[in-house]
Amino acid sequence: MKPQVTTLQAEPVHPVAVLRLMLATLLAMFFAIGQVIQAEARAAPESFADLAEAISPSVVNITTTTVVAAPTGPDPIVPEGSPFEDFFRDFGNPNGNRGPQRSNALGSGFVISEDGFIVTNNHV
Repeated sequence: MKPQVTTLQAEPVHPVAVLRLMLATLLAMFFAIGQVIQAEARAAPESFADLAEAISPSVVNITTTTVVAAPTGPDPIVPEGSPFEDFFRDFGNPNGNRGPQRSNALGSGFVISEDGFIVTNNHV
């Protein structure tokens, strides 16, 4: 049994049809480029003062104070009688106080809902 071979004949494309397709593609490209240029052409406002004035009531300042325990690790190894002995013993403690200390932190955020939900950065 011999395999059948089918031959396909391509019909000639009319030059006017090719011209119309090229023209339609060109017009679509010009339209798309025009939209991009128009979007980029919008200038930034000259001043953000009005926007800042309207939004500033929703900006919040967050301050925290925490009592932290003094470090409990061993004192640094410094030869006895060294001029740096006092410095390293009291490092970070100008008063030489080894008790609990207050630690302050500061951050900001903004209110996003009527019930007072505040959005901040992760570290705040």
